[in-house]
Amino acid sequence: PKQRVTKREIKSERTNLERLGCENKTGTDSSSRCSSDLDYYYSKEIETSNISETLSSDYPVMLRKLQETDLRNEDLERQVRILKEETVFYAIRTWKWLEILKKKELEVELKNKTNQVSQTKMRLKCLEEEAEKQAKAELNIVGEKEALWNKVQKLEAGVETLRKKRKEYSEEMKRKITEIDRLKEENQKLHTRIGEIDEIGDKSKKLDNQVTDQPKLEKEQEDIIQRLSMETNDQKKLLKEQKDAIDKLSEDQKQMRRWSFGGSKLNTNLLERKMEELAEDFRMKMEDHIRILYRRIHVAEQIHLESKNSYIKTRDNTQVQENRGNREDFNVSETQFKKIKEMVEKGLAGPEMAIK
Repeated sequence: PKQRVTKREIKSERTNLERLGCENKTGTDSSSRCSSDLDYYYSKEIETSNISETLSSDYPVMLRKLQETDLRNEDLERQVRILKEETVFYAIRTWKWLEILKKKELEVELKNKTNQVSQTKMRLKCLEEEAEKQAKAELNIVGEKEALWNKVQKLEAGVETLRKKRKEYSEEMKRKITEIDRLKEENQKLHTRIGEIDEIGDKSKKLDNQVTDQPKLEKEQEDIIQRLSMETNDQKKLLKEQKDAIDKLSEDQKQMRRWSFGGSKLNTNLLERKMEELAEDFRMKMEDHIRILYRRIHVAEQIHLESKNSYIKTRDNTQVQENRGNREDFNVSETQFKKIKEMVEKGLAGPEMAIK
C-alpha cells in the first residue's frame, strides 16, 4: 500500500509554491499570474485529496484481490512444476525409445550400406572389365583409323593426279579445237581461192573464144585449161580429204571431251594412247597433203611458165594493128596467172604453219 498524503502536507506545499511564485514574478502582470497559478494548484489539491479518499476506501478490496492473486500464482507455479517434471519424464522416456529406434535403424542402414558396398565392388569390377575391353577396342579403332587415313591420303593424291591430267587434257583439247577452227578458216579460204580459179578458167575460155584465128594458141590454151581443170579437181579432192580429216578429228575431240568429263573411272592410259594415235594420224595426213600441194604448185608454175611463153610468142607474132584488143586480153591472162601462182603459194604457207 502507498503512503497516504495529509492535508497539512498539501497546505504546506501550497504555501511554498505561492512564496516561490511571488518571488520570481515582477511588474504589473506578476500578481495576476501568481493568482491564476494559485487557483490552478488549489484545484489540483482538491482533486488529489479526493483521489486519496477514494484510495483509502478501496484499499481493503484491492488487498484482498492481491492475496487471491498470490494464491493463484502459487497454484499455477505448482502446476507448472508438476508439468515440468512430467515433461522431463516423458522426454527421458522418449529419448530412450528414440535411442532404441535409432539403433535399429542404424543396424538396418549398416546392413543396407554393406549390401551397397558389395554391389559397388561388383559393379566396379564389371566397369574395370568393360574399360579394359573398351581400351582394346579403341586401340583397334585407332589402328583402323590410321589405315583409313593412309588410304584416304593415297586416294587424294590419285585424285590430284587425275585432276592435273584432266586439266592437261582440257588444255590439249582446247588447242586442238583452236587448230581445227583455224583449219576450217583455211579451208574456207581455199574454197574461195578455188572459186577464183574457176573464174579464171571461165575467163580463159572467153580468151580462147577471142583467139580463134590462132589454132596453135587455141590448142595450147585448151591444154592449159585442161590442166587447170585437173588442178582444180585435185584441189577440191584435197580440200574434201582435209575436211573429212578435220571432221573426224572434231568428232574424236568431242568423244574425248565426253570421256574426260564422264567420271574418274576413265582409263587414262587408253585416253593418252587415243590422243597420240589421233595426233599421229593427223600429222601423217597433213604431211601427205603438203607433199601433194608441193606437186600441185610445181605443176602450176610449169603451166604458168608455158602459158606465159606461149602468150609471149603469140603476142610477138601478131600484128599490132590487127590484134590490139587480143594483146590486151593476153596481158589480162598473164595477170590472172600471176594471181593463181600467188594464191597457190599462200595456200602452201597455211599448211606449213599448221604443221609447225
